Order: sequence, then structure tokens, then C-alpha cells
Amino acid sequence: MHSRERILILILCLVSISIYSCINNTNTNTNTNTNTPEGSATTPTNANKSPESLTEQPEIPPVKAEKKFTIVGTWLVYEPNVENPLTSITLSQDNQYQGGSWGKDFGSPANAWNSSNEGQQNILWADEYTFDGEVLSFNRRSGLIPISSTDGIEDRRMLTGNVKVITLTEIEFTVTGGFYGKGNNLGKVFRLRK
Repeated sequence: MHSRERILILILCLVSISIYSCINNTNTNTNTNTNTPEGSATTPTNANKSPESLTEQPEIPPVKAEKKFTIVGTWLVYEPNVENPLTSITLSQDNQYQGGSWGKDFGSPANAWNSSNEGQQNILWADEYTFDGEVLSFNRRSGLIPISSTDGIEDRRMLTGNVKVITLTEIEFTVTGGFYGKGNNLGKVFRLRK
């Protein structure tokens, strides 16, 4: 073969490839414009989109911060199957405890060491609390406490119990010990609700 014939064949090949390419592009464009009325201009739907955006991505909802249980707050103390609360207690961020009567078996009169204590409501005598995620203890930090210890060590836990979290606003408190958590009081269950 002469060099002229080779060049001619090469040119024919290039022309064929470019014609084939044009035909393919025309077919693609006519497929996207088949239902378009004559004379109206259309833009191919995906003309300006990047390949990544052509696949529909499901919208991801924003992540909500999950609420966590906290013992801090004001709680109403209920006996089982009793509609009215015994008292309300406040457990502050700095472990301070404030509360009224948990019932006649859970405390002493407010003036326990005075001669006249008639008509006085029994109180727990606690002024602080500790909570480790499972055990809640109401303690007497300072002042007179109605505790006598045989081994010479003062136990300032007035009432201790296991906590079972029912919801973020309700717990079950089962008495396990402390000065007022002995005898018949041991194992008693209270419901605390915010």
C-alpha cells in the first residue's frame, strides 16, 4: 500500500468515528426531548448536574440530643397504691437535700430532743444526698443526729435505697438501709415522680 492510500484510510476511519459519535449524541438528545412541543426550547434534565448528584440521596434527619436521666430536681414521694404524695423532696446539683415527712416510720419529730413533740411531723433528718447511678442515700452532714453507734463510728446515712429508673421522670426507690431503713422499713418501696 502506498502512503497516500494509508492516509486516506486513516482519514476515513476518523470521519467514521466522529459520525458515529454525533449519531449517538443526537439519539440521546432526541430521547430526552421526545415529548416536547415543536419550537419550545428545553434543557436536558441532568445537563448541569454532577454524576454524584444524579443518584438521589435520602435526606438524613438531624440527630436529636438524647435526654439522659438525672436525679437532680424536685420529686414527689408516693407510697405504693396511694394517690396522694407523702412529701416533695428537692435534690440540688450540689448534693443538698430538702424534704418533708416520708411517713411516721421514716423519721423523728423535728424537735425530737425537746420535751414537747406532740403533733410534730416526723422528718428524715437528712440535709444531703449521694447517688452513684444505682444507690441513693440521704445523709445528715452536720448537727445533732439521732444515731448511736456501737463501734464508735457515726453512720450519718438516714435512709438508703436502690433506684430503678422507670422513666426520665419516675423512679422506684427500694429501702436497703440507713438509720430509718431497718426492721419493718427494710424493703419498703416508694415511687418518686417529677
